[in-house]
Amino acid sequence: MLNSNRRRASLNSSVEEYSAITEDLADLFGEEDAKWIIEAANYLNYEPEIVANRNWAVFYDVHSWADFAEQFLEYTGAFEFLPEEFEWLIDYFDFMAYGQNMSYSSYMYRNEPAGIIVVDLDRM
Repeated sequence: MLNSNRRRASLNSSVEEYSAITEDLADLFGEEDAKWIIEAANYLNYEPEIVANRNWAVFYDVHSWADFAEQFLEYTGAFEFLPEEFEWLIDYFDFMAYGQNMSYSSYMYRNEPAGIIVVDLDRM
């Protein structure tokens, strides 16, 4: 109990440190994304000065690693340049395995109950 209270106090004070850049993040990414980016930056122990200078992506309605992989690959356009004769390969792509492999990245934050994943794209 003591550790969880200490961690909660640490998180609350850390989030206050990001308040100076909240408006900048909201201008760059929108208010909802900015909220999740700050939570991710706090979780990843990023200094507030570097948070606004990173390239972030926020994915919503992620309830499995396959959901995340599909959204991430769509976001990055990974299959856009796949020749038409090979488009059938997408049906056999293992989105779950790809998402799980990406989950090992230390530059990702996942809020499972909310179905949110925030990724620092500069570090991926």
